[in-house]
Amino acid sequence: MSSRAGCRMSLVLVLVASAVLFLLPVSTALAREPSVVTSVPARSVRTLPVARTRVAIPAAQRPMTASQMAATHGLTYRDAGTFVLLEGGSLRVRIYPGTSTVVIAGRSYRVKDPALRSQRDVVLSKRVAGFMNHKIGAYRADERVRSRLYTAKRPRYEPLPPLPPKPVRTKRVVKPIRTAKPKPVAARPHPVTAGRGWVPPTRDRKWKWIVLHHSDDLSGNMAKYDDYHRNDKRWEHGCGYHFVIGNGSLSGDGEIELGPRWPRQLHGAHAKTPDNRYNDFGIGICLVGKFNDGAGRPSRAQMDSLVRLVRWLMARYDIDVDKVHGHCDCCSTECPGKNFPWAELKRRVRR
Repeated sequence: MSSRAGCRMSLVLVLVASAVLFLLPVSTALAREPSVVTSVPARSVRTLPVARTRVAIPAAQRPMTASQMAATHGLTYRDAGTFVLLEGGSLRVRIYPGTSTVVIAGRSYRVKDPALRSQRDVVLSKRVAGFMNHKIGAYRADERVRSRLYTAKRPRYEPLPPLPPKPVRTKRVVKPIRTAKPKPVAARPHPVTAGRGWVPPTRDRKWKWIVLHHSDDLSGNMAKYDDYHRNDKRWEHGCGYHFVIGNGSLSGDGEIELGPRWPRQLHGAHAKTPDNRYNDFGIGICLVGKFNDGAGRPSRAQMDSLVRLVRWLMARYDIDVDKVHGHCDCCSTECPGKNFPWAELKRRVRR
């Protein structure tokens, strides 16, 4: 037993000596190096600033102005006062500042964050900007597909009838010749599509705009809308439109019918605004049809008559093509529908 205890004691001494020999150089090196640990008071430790890292916000989640959105998608920017219009090709986007209404390609949307005015521009929140960028991008993609599929040839159109010459007042002294009175002959009605009925019979009103509508039904004519406006809405002067272009249902396809207001050059009742300027000085033209859903759009004959009538009115009253509006440009509505071919109309009336 004593020999075993001696062996254990010698083994312990050997292990202790080895540890001392191993730790001695390390302690000597630490003694030579200056101390890198400094004592910090407890109060200062609690008040040390915490480093904060900045996270960059993606561009799609930042607020965006209407002009920036127009530049992003290659659209033109126009501030019309009550709304902001972004336009390019057949795409028309209207933003109404101070409200939650946004109209994209003839379709109205209600957003959670209303658009706000900032000096000469309109600011959109990041949610609304992201939503509108998505809708505009999807529409432009569909527009490119439609442009490749639509390859029909355009026919040539007859020019507008010439403007009637202004009467020249001259003093002529002619002796009356007594002749037998001719028998009265009943006047034969002439078609309005020939352009004769477009000329005001007595005086011209100072028209400034041309406002286009669709009837939002599949059959109609001037008599139908005149009866509805006169008897149901109790309007004194009858139909609120100055012209109605038929679609072949209750009148001829492309037939232009005069309203009771046009011969007397009375104001319209088709685009109500606070200042009523589009009714007072805007010529209302209604195309019979429903162009807001499905594949509904004006017929070829309707577009031919509309182009001839608009070009004649522009020449008669010196109205620029930028003053040819839709009902949706004057009020919060989708008329004349998202399928209305604005690009085709403006291209043809500029010829």
